[in-house]
Amino acid sequence: MKTPELPRELPHRVLDDVLDSLLDVVKSVSENISSAFDKLPLGEAGPHRAVDKVVKGIPSGLQAVGEGVAEALDTPTKLVKK
Repeated sequence: MKTPELPRELPHRVLDDVLDSLLDVVKSVSENISSAFDKLPLGEAGPHRAVDKVVKGIPSGLQAVGEGVAEALDTPTKLVKK
C-alpha cells in the first residue's frame, strides 16, 4: 500500500501566510498614517509614534503566536513524511 503524499503547501501554512499578510497590512497602514503625522510640528517625536509602536506590536505578537502554532502543526506532518 502506497503512503499518500502530503500537499506541497500544508493547509495550516497557507492559513498562516494569509493571516500574516493581513496583519502586515495593518502594520503598513499604521506606518503610513504615522508618516503623515511626522510632517506636523512635532515630527517623529510626536505621541503618534508611541501609538504606532503599540499598533504594530499587536500584529507582530499575533504573527509570532501564529508561527508557533504552525511550527507545532508541522511536527506531526514531518513524522508522516518519514
